[in-house]
Amino acid sequence: MKSENAISAIGDTFLAPTKAFNGLKDAKGWSWLAMILLFVFGISAQVIYFNSVDQAYFVEQQIATMEQSGDYNPAELEQAEAMTAQQFPMMWIFSAVGVLIGIPTIFCIFALYYYLIGKQDPECHMTFGDWFGFTAFTSLPTIFAAIGTMALVLTASSGEIPATVLTFSSLNQLIFGFDANHAFTGLLESINIFSIWSLALTYIGLKSWTNFNNNKAMLFALLPSILIYGIWAIIAAL
Repeated sequence: MKSENAISAIGDTFLAPTKAFNGLKDAKGWSWLAMILLFVFGISAQVIYFNSVDQAYFVEQQIATMEQSGDYNPAELEQAEAMTAQQFPMMWIFSAVGVLIGIPTIFCIFALYYYLIGKQDPECHMTFGDWFGFTAFTSLPTIFAAIGTMALVLTASSGEIPATVLTFSSLNQLIFGFDANHAFTGLLESINIFSIWSLALTYIGLKSWTNFNNNKAMLFALLPSILIYGIWAIIAAL
């Protein structure tokens, strides 16, 4: 019964989020379903890209970006080119390992954050594990980013596929179009429409799992992003 609730909650996350989070209260031990989906799609996107892109093209683009920055001399660029070409066959493995390690690590940090703020509601008795599952479910929209990347790669007419296809849904790709050397490129590449969707789900989830009012739920949902991107923006502007 609990597994059925969890499966239903995954679908409801996109169609009826409030219902989804209410259902997750009865299916707390099934957050691994969301984790598996995130792992499968996240790793698949990386594997498909690095096994589809032309090696020479990929190396050329990476070195061109470094050259445009003006921070490297010819000898350093030559060394970087040789190293990138040598590491290329293993990059899909490095990326897959990064997903396997990075996702649980980030989820643990956010789960601790939600666990601590949940303590402000005397009637909220969610455990760290519950909030870990909460984080997994609120991250489900990122699956669509992976699906989009795979679709773009698999329908490409040649192997000359820019690395920006991995961040096709970022604010930089969709709106700003800054080149790699712009101070705010890294920040804007890290924010995408699906992460904004996840923030909306977080707000809805906090409202469902706590007695926080609208303003408090909104504040706690946005606070990590405000701090992370605010600090990043200040550093980039200096």
